Amino acid sequence: MASKRLKECLKAGCRELSYEAYCVKHRQYIDNTYNRDRSDKMYVDFYNTNEWKQLSRNYKREKKYLCENCMKNYKNVNGDYEIVYGDIVHHMVPLKEAWSSRLDKNNLKLLCNSCHAAEHARLRNKHT
Repeated sequence: MASKRLKECLKAGCRELSYEAYCVKHRQYIDNTYNRDRSDKMYVDFYNTNEWKQLSRNYKREKKYLCENCMKNYKNVNGDYEIVYGDIVHHMVPLKEAWSSRLDKNNLKLLCNSCHAAEHARLRNKHT
């Protein structure tokens, strides 16, 4: 079973605890921002291609459905890794910056929802 840990919301100044990257209050704001960034028809069409769906499915299987960030960064008190399942195949270099790498497995990372939200928050902060 996937273990989840309570952590502070990633929204600046919010101290609410959540199992996800953002608390209930800020999750909708983040979803709206993320979806606004994905509103370009070219990107939406790409994510609906059989090519992407097959690559995404195979990548998840190859990574045993485990979040790569959580496996890399988190150990429990016994020194074992916490098991957190990955939901989202993420492009490390965004499609807007590297369209030609959209099907390159070296540009992919399997992330849980929390790590994916944190990664996009980090990218937004980097570009502001």
